Formats: sequence, C-alpha cells, structure tokens
Amino acid sequence: MSLPHDAEGENEVVFKNAYISTSRAVEALVHLTKGSLAAERSQGSADQIALCKSVQRPIALKCIQEPAPKPTWRSKPSWFLIAEDDRMINPKTQHFMAKRMQARIHSFAVDHTPLLTAPEKVLEVIIAAAQETLS
Repeated sequence: MSLPHDAEGENEVVFKNAYISTSRAVEALVHLTKGSLAAERSQGSADQIALCKSVQRPIALKCIQEPAPKPTWRSKPSWFLIAEDDRMINPKTQHFMAKRMQARIHSFAVDHTPLLTAPEKVLEVIIAAAQETLS
C-alpha cells in the first residue's frame, strides 16, 4: 500500500486527531494534526498558541515503545492534576489513572496544557504536595 506524500516527501497516515509520519530523517513520528492542535490550545492566548506551534515537535514512536521501569507512584505518595477540559487525554482516562495510582486528585476545568494556560492551578497542586510531604 502506498501512502500519500506531502510537500516535504513524508508519508502520512491519518487516524482520528493524529497521524503517523515517516521520513528518511526520522523512523516514525506521531503528532497532532493542525486542526487538533489549534482546538486543544484554544484556552491559550494567541501568543501561547503561536509559541506552541513553533516549538512543538512530533514524538518519536521509540519513546512510547520503550519498556518503563517500576513506576515510582507504587511506592511514593502521588498527586494528579486532572484536566477536565482536555481534548487529548479523556478526563475519564485521567480519573482512572489517578485512582489506580491512589493519587491525591485535583480536578480543574483546564485544557491539556495547564502549565501554560493555568499555571496557578499547577502551582496549587505543587504547593499542596509540598505541604503534605514536608510537614
């Protein structure tokens, strides 16, 4: 099966809001389509959206295929910020992961990038974690 080519000569396979792209320079990449990136960053300012578009790079498949060691959350206290307005990771999935971790859950109506669009919420979770572990 031959794949369609873009202007740079990369192959692309579209599925949902992401696609896999292969080129001579990189084995395989997964990243968001332009439409889904713009939709996800809708809570950010125009400057934040422009910055993200200019610096975000596709993730190499190797990064998500590498076996991970035993997760630290199995033996240490954990905190989880659930992004209820996230359009990349379903909030139901985030709740599942947080409960599985037995994490202290902080849930906010924020998007996929709260560090960028709601840094005060991220700071709130960090301060709560620090107060609980340092007292």
